[in-house]
Amino acid sequence: MKIAFLSAFYPYAGEISVGNAMLYRTIERNNEIQAFNFSLLYPELIYPGKEKFVDANSNTDIIQSTRLLNTINPASYYSTAKSINDFNPDVLLTRYWLPYLGASIGGTAKFINKKIKKFAIIDSMRAENNIIFEEKLNKLFVNNYDAFIVFNQQSKDDLLSVRPDALCIEHPRPFFTSSGDKVEQHIARKILNIPLNKKLLLFYGEIRYYKGLDTIFKTLTELDDTYHLLIVGNSHTNYEYENKKIKDLNIENKITIITRNPNVNEIPYIFAASDLLLLVVEKELSLDIISNSFSLELPVIATDVGRYKEYFDSFGLIIDKVDSDLLRDAIKKYFDEKLKETFKNNLIDIKYNRSWESLVTIIYDTYDKLKEQEDYTTF
Repeated sequence: MKIAFLSAFYPYAGEISVGNAMLYRTIERNNEIQAFNFSLLYPELIYPGKEKFVDANSNTDIIQSTRLLNTINPASYYSTAKSINDFNPDVLLTRYWLPYLGASIGGTAKFINKKIKKFAIIDSMRAENNIIFEEKLNKLFVNNYDAFIVFNQQSKDDLLSVRPDALCIEHPRPFFTSSGDKVEQHIARKILNIPLNKKLLLFYGEIRYYKGLDTIFKTLTELDDTYHLLIVGNSHTNYEYENKKIKDLNIENKITIITRNPNVNEIPYIFAASDLLLLVVEKELSLDIISNSFSLELPVIATDVGRYKEYFDSFGLIIDKVDSDLLRDAIKKYFDEKLKETFKNNLIDIKYNRSWESLVTIIYDTYDKLKEQEDYTTF
């Protein structure tokens, strides 16, 4: 199959670009594919400070792309479509995560040759804050595509409210794949100089007020000495606040701190050394840490925010809110009932269902369905 993929790629930073790179690499194994990118995605006047690019030193998969589409320049909609038409693909694939994109993504699709099947993957059809003409922009996008893949029920409902007859397939959002092989726990702990015989809890990522570290500290005071906490990541206070808190609570012997963000080669060791990841947060974090949890097979205790219940219902325990009593009880339940193996066994099915390979299979099946409909109509 020949596929044109219109979305955000390198040099854009963020989850969409990273996920697109993984989807692109999966598709290119058995297909001819070309990436078409934005020349301007978030104009400063409308989205100040949102146009972010990858750091030159980051470990980024550089997808070669043609940067044509300017979201505020309608002339670029036509020139982008012309370039895609010249490539002459079987399928135009795009990604939709913000109503603001309705004009550019939908406008470009209007100029695509009718013989090309147009697929859209929908992350969301809602802005965090309602924007002007949101409904009209969504309608412009939806009415110019042939088939849709949605990642959640909310997006499906939003799509069908605009176009009740839309060909829509729901598929779980795929996870990013972490680099590095799995490591034996005792080896990882020796390398990281962590006690070998402890029940190791992991707090991972830069410390922010909404990430519940104070709650974790309080919980640790209520757990016996068989429990140990590993903290990995930077602190904006250079750990002055955290170290004082740890000392005041007299839990120094229960904590190991790696006071920096790890490099990509260290991540498998950190997750292998741990028994349980704690996401006791007030708002959902980026997909990176979630993907590491799944790909490196580390179960989770998470608060019921964002999409966490959807992600971790079979691979962790969900608590209602950031609360030390709820967290303590969940931690004890996890270890007392030996849930690690149960969750890891559940992961076998979850991994494929949330893989890029599974998503590509859906794209193939949807293309076949559209072709069958076309042949039937022609007949």
